[in-house]
Amino acid sequence: MRGEMRGERRGERREERGERRKGSAGCGGRGGSGIVLGVMLMVAALWTQGQDLEYVKGCVKELASPGMSGRSVVDEGDRKASAFLAEEFQKIGLQSFGTSYFQEYPISINTFPGKIRLSVDHHSLKPGRDFLISCNAPGISGTYELVWATNVRSDSILTALSGANGNAFLVAGEQLNYLREMASIPYKGIIFLNKNKLSWKISNGKNLGQWIAIDVNESSFPENGKQITLSFENHFVENYTSRNVIGYIQGKSHPDTFLVFTAHYDHLGRMGKDTYFPGAHDNASGTAMMTDLARHFALPENQPACSMAFMAFSGEEAGLLGSEYYAGHPLFPLEKIRFLINLDLVSTGSDGIMVINGEEFNEEFELLVSLNREENLVKEVKKRGPSNNSDHYPFYRRGVPCFFIHTLGEYSEYHTVDDKPERLPFSAYNEFFTLLTLFVQHLE
Repeated sequence: MRGEMRGERRGERREERGERRKGSAGCGGRGGSGIVLGVMLMVAALWTQGQDLEYVKGCVKELASPGMSGRSVVDEGDRKASAFLAEEFQKIGLQSFGTSYFQEYPISINTFPGKIRLSVDHHSLKPGRDFLISCNAPGISGTYELVWATNVRSDSILTALSGANGNAFLVAGEQLNYLREMASIPYKGIIFLNKNKLSWKISNGKNLGQWIAIDVNESSFPENGKQITLSFENHFVENYTSRNVIGYIQGKSHPDTFLVFTAHYDHLGRMGKDTYFPGAHDNASGTAMMTDLARHFALPENQPACSMAFMAFSGEEAGLLGSEYYAGHPLFPLEKIRFLINLDLVSTGSDGIMVINGEEFNEEFELLVSLNREENLVKEVKKRGPSNNSDHYPFYRRGVPCFFIHTLGEYSEYHTVDDKPERLPFSAYNEFFTLLTLFVQHLE
């Protein structure tokens, strides 16, 4: 019964939208006598002149290439990526809000630009695959005793720590992971043995720590090892100039109202001279899709009624720094944003899409669902409530209506050295692209 009632209400809303569109196009809308016929005609047009998967794959390949160094501070990888995106924006014909597409702001973060070496009892481990060093770690060089505590219960940890001499590494099991949050421990550092594939993060690198935490693949770590030899240098980079890349298309009838697409182009960078994190899925994929959408709407025949802004943010991996800076220093008033869609992790889709904030903005979510159902595009449109895990959030907490959409499916690489362009399936890219363009054209 509730499903039937919801269906009736959706039908009523669709009829109302169709009536309002007769004779004139609203913000993001189009003229026409009915939504079904209009959608059918638009889908046919979109499939012939819309998405360009080969272009998207080329963008991802470029952004995730070794020359971009993981698109973070080391080797100025993010600046290289931002220059590439600005060039794409110029080719597309996007306008800038000032004299360039760039919005600069400062980042401070710890880095490991040189060689990293780690061995246990003369058995060498490979950085990135066998081990990861916490991003807030200071540099170190030397050989240290290993003290094993893998079988220690959390309520006995103080006993395990009591014999420390400050010149040894504690080897802990996964059950002791809460030790990461300790301000200091009476050891030189701690090694966490992990059964799962290792994934890195840099968000804790905004401040330098006092000790060293290392994640190690359990199968790579010699059982009952006696000594660890470590050598690497850190460089804490202060007030590095990072930059967002922002362009827009002027709307043909409502130029002062904006629909916005965002995506973060940065990733984790390098951990040592020889190890970089490509970040193809996270988030070269979302950046490339956003750019592909800009190409589509920049065509004269696709010019939207509202203006459309396209924002590629840096600093997301370090803590939503680029989007937070923009939201605090907007290039046009935030209240002029009719709706914002953030694209992050979008290279799958075989199981549909997840809409963060779908529970918050129900009318827009129902529009997305109804368009998908009518054209049978992606497998499923799921929804969740608010989350602070991507670049939509600084806008959301300032009252901007927004979605964060990511795809669902078969790809599992996340923050690993294997998140490479050639591995991305793009299993529902065309369908997802079409759904987004339909959503824009029917949003009021």
